Amino acid sequence: MPENISGSVIEVAERFADDRASEVELEEATQCYCYQEYDWLAYLLLPDLRVVAAIGNATDRAARMHPAGFESERRSQSDILRDIFGNPFRAVMFDPGWRTSAAAALASQMYESRDFSAMPILGDALQDAGCDNDDILSHCRGEGPHVRGCWVVDLVLGKG
Repeated sequence: MPENISGSVIEVAERFADDRASEVELEEATQCYCYQEYDWLAYLLLPDLRVVAAIGNATDRAARMHPAGFESERRSQSDILRDIFGNPFRAVMFDPGWRTSAAAALASQMYESRDFSAMPILGDALQDAGCDNDDILSHCRGEGPHVRGCWVVDLVLGKG
């Protein structure tokens, strides 16, 4: 996506997810994409999913403009969606006892800074707290990508 467009859309989408932007702001930020061939779907979906659809459609359009990167872009989008939503077919039960001060501090730091290089350390902190869930631990220790909205970070922060 062109940097001058994607930055503002993503920034508003993140603020909306954190209840710091209104639906009107979200609508205005995503409206520039409403003329794309599939964006009508975005406006039928729930507001949270509308953001994902609008960003995905805009990225899809940019990828079509550069066919050599199209498949790579699709894979990247899929990886990011898996980081945000996890495996929708396998629910993860998060024990609140795993939410130690160390784990919460790491998750909060990553969330605010958007620097997820400490994910393996978060995995260690969760394991030290008694977490034995393979999905959580392997996600923390995996290559990523990890983004704001990562399902494990959100669980630790009590957002999920």
